[in-house]
Amino acid sequence: MVFVTHDQEEAMTLGDKIVIMHEGRIQQVGSAYDIYNEPQNQFVAEFIGSPSANMVEATVERRDNGVVVENRWFSLPVTEDDQSLESGQQVTVAFRPEYLELDAENGQFELDVNVVEPHGKDDAVYLSVDDKEFTAITSQGTITDESKSLHARVSPDNIWIFDDTGQRLV
Repeated sequence: MVFVTHDQEEAMTLGDKIVIMHEGRIQQVGSAYDIYNEPQNQFVAEFIGSPSANMVEATVERRDNGVVVENRWFSLPVTEDDQSLESGQQVTVAFRPEYLELDAENGQFELDVNVVEPHGKDDAVYLSVDDKEFTAITSQGTITDESKSLHARVSPDNIWIFDDTGQRLV
């Protein structure tokens, strides 16, 4: 049976095999788990999940001790060394909101809390630094002050790296 929907939550809930299409082209075919956790391209990473994945531009740097992706806010080691990553290459680093860890004192970069939105047992926390917005998912009531700044960190194990065409590299 084929069921067509534009509602990603409905597709993720009902589908045994999901086909993600964009502009008439198949982007990815797989289980809900695979599509959510292993998106093949930037479109799928942004389209699936609510709130959407965080996306931030970065530059690849090859160093003696490995490869990092960095921007003005953070520097993250790349745990899967893809030989196609070149020093100076511009990429997009993506990670799900549940992998943006917030802490009052420790982290890779500092974010201002803009809005805390209750979602039952979890809260969606909307944050920003400079002109860039981020979203985190926290346990209900973890963040109560919308006017404060928090430190944030992302585990390198929970990032995806996309090239300038939106295809996944790592």
